[in-house]
Amino acid sequence: EQAGLRYALALADWATVGNETETAATLAGLGRLNLEARRPAHALDFLRRARDLAPHPDGSRTGIRLRHNIAQALTGLDRFSEARGMLAAAAADARSAAIPYLEFICLRDAAVAAARDGDHAAATTLLDEAAALIAAQDAASYDSVSLALAKGQGAAALGQPDAVALLEAAARGVAGRGLGGPEIDNLRLRARTLAALGRTRDAERHLTAAHRLAAAKGLSWHRRETRMDLARLKA
Repeated sequence: EQAGLRYALALADWATVGNETETAATLAGLGRLNLEARRPAHALDFLRRARDLAPHPDGSRTGIRLRHNIAQALTGLDRFSEARGMLAAAAADARSAAIPYLEFICLRDAAVAAARDGDHAAATTLLDEAAALIAAQDAASYDSVSLALAKGQGAAALGQPDAVALLEAAARGVAGRGLGGPEIDNLRLRARTLAALGRTRDAERHLTAAHRLAAAKGLSWHRRETRMDLARLKA
């Protein structure tokens, strides 16, 4: 809420002086904030306005990152085909521009979108390509942990039997990093996967832990989501 207020004030200031570049950057910031707050439709509006107001070359760092964020919003709206296409193009541009980190996150998130779209083959290929980019990194690096989270998300979306094991392995990587949101997302996803297997008590335990963590971190949208998850589980 405080971040949203600051962005709103900045937006008013930049618009008042007619600085379109900074206005667009502030709109992009509002888009990313809405992504974090689980409001993908609002995020998409802000991000597209930012891209329209101050277009950046597709091969630029800013252009790639903005398309990655737009694709995240599209995935949040279950528009998987659009998200996959945008992420594939952004990954190719990042490769051409020799920006391996951006190529990695585009491939990683394209894999999750493919899994949620039910395309197991594409998800596997994209995960392998993403893994190759960080092969030299330690297993405890943030990129390695984020890839483990993506593998768990993909396995859960595809209903694979090893989904719980992959999510638990990812949880060990996330634990102790103070990341908040990713740890809560992992707990919620493990809970849904366990509930689908009939392990209701284990699912409730994970959701309770997620709710407590959200409260401790002051993440109101995560508290709201975990509360709804618990209500659905007990219904």
